[in-house]
Amino acid sequence: MFRGWGWNVTTFKNAMKFTKQHGLRAAINRIKVMHEIYPGELKGTDQFGNKYYENLDAVAGKTRFIVFFNPYDSGGSHVPAEWHSWLHYTHEKTPVEAPLINPRYKLEHTPLPLSNVGTEPCYLPKGHLYRHGESGKLYGPRHSTWEPGFSIEGELAKEAKELEELAHLESSYLTAQNNNNNTNHEQKSIHH
Repeated sequence: MFRGWGWNVTTFKNAMKFTKQHGLRAAINRIKVMHEIYPGELKGTDQFGNKYYENLDAVAGKTRFIVFFNPYDSGGSHVPAEWHSWLHYTHEKTPVEAPLINPRYKLEHTPLPLSNVGTEPCYLPKGHLYRHGESGKLYGPRHSTWEPGFSIEGELAKEAKELEELAHLESSYLTAQNNNNNTNHEQKSIHH
């Protein structure tokens, strides 16, 4: 069962210590998932169910570790920033001991799935076996020609229309200004 995993006396002692602390079932699950047992003190759990441990008896630089909630879909994106900084020794205190102040503009952390296969966000190119095109055919065309989203003529026509509108607004503004100036001039000449 443990062949090729590099088990030695220290690993066996760690396994026995862990089994005493957490029970046989937890020890077997840990061996299945991590292929190793690291004893450690539970420091906290994040919002995704990941558990963070610290073992001060371990080699320097390897005293902090994580046990993922779902070990089969785990990765760096499954660790929130505050726990990441603790794991990498940026902060001495855990987010449980000293919570970080999050700015208002910070987005909520969402882990990325390890694989999108079989889910809605999974990208399937045109002509893929599992992608049904708009025509309802199983296979679409292998290649399609690129068509630009705009034409020079269309852009020039839009610009010309905008210039006409600006010219019309400018002329109506100048006409209004002239009318206003004429009425002010007439009122001054009446008073003199």
